Amino acid sequence: MFVIADHAVLAPDGKLYLNGAGIDQIFLPSVPGTLPGPLYIALRIRVPWRMTSESLRLRIRALDADRKPFGADPIVEGQMEVGRAPGARAGDELAINLAVQIAGLPVPQVGTMHFHLELAERLLGVLPLKINVRPGGAGV
Repeated sequence: MFVIADHAVLAPDGKLYLNGAGIDQIFLPSVPGTLPGPLYIALRIRVPWRMTSESLRLRIRALDADRKPFGADPIVEGQMEVGRAPGARAGDELAINLAVQIAGLPVPQVGTMHFHLELAERLLGVLPLKINVRPGGAGV
């Protein structure tokens, strides 16, 4: 799962709670500007058994239509290891959930932002977000 939502939180028990998931366009009062809040990227990554005990590099990038970065690049970067919980059987895929706040990211122009999700140097998904200016500057 790789989705933009109004709200996302990772609970202490590992569950991912979402509200308003499925956002694919935003109306801003003007550009350049920033993404409004609250706004989150929520993701759930299934990791094959053979990779569960490896340290994997996770990156999320915000790119324009020409695949050039918007602001800081990447917006999220880190190492993760899913591990093998007691009771996991050989061959099981295990998952990790993550919620990332993206409010405040710079928006230099109208168009489509493309969020790229990369794990272990592989592109897992591309999530587009269309940026529009609301006529009259009325906001989101």
